[in-house]
Amino acid sequence: MKIKSIVLILAGFLVSGFASAAFVTETPIVKTETQQVNDMYPTHKINSSVADKTIWKEDQIVFLKGKITKQVKHDKFIFTDGTGEVLLEIEDDVWDGVDIKQGEEFIVKAKVDAHKKRHKNHLEAIEVFKNK
Repeated sequence: MKIKSIVLILAGFLVSGFASAAFVTETPIVKTETQQVNDMYPTHKINSSVADKTIWKEDQIVFLKGKITKQVKHDKFIFTDGTGEVLLEIEDDVWDGVDIKQGEEFIVKAKVDAHKKRHKNHLEAIEVFKNK
């Protein structure tokens, strides 16, 4: 009787071990070229437009798709997405090798800065994405 019990217990362990192992894969998940491009140019993350700037909150993170129409200072630009214009500050380190010409469309991830009196709700760029 003891041997039968031990065999049943071992069989139970084996079955539960196989059941859990069925969900494990040794094949690495590889992103397709389209998924990699989407990560580099994240159009799926666009969550606002310049027209919304009156309702943006301090430190809110926004993704916008648009272009620079004018350079105001070394690191300050006028950005438009076709719904309006906003002052966009892009520090040198944020460019990270991305070369964007005036009028060329790109995506910017930016933080809203609502404290400036002169330019209410301007943006501070965190990252820029160029479509290749």
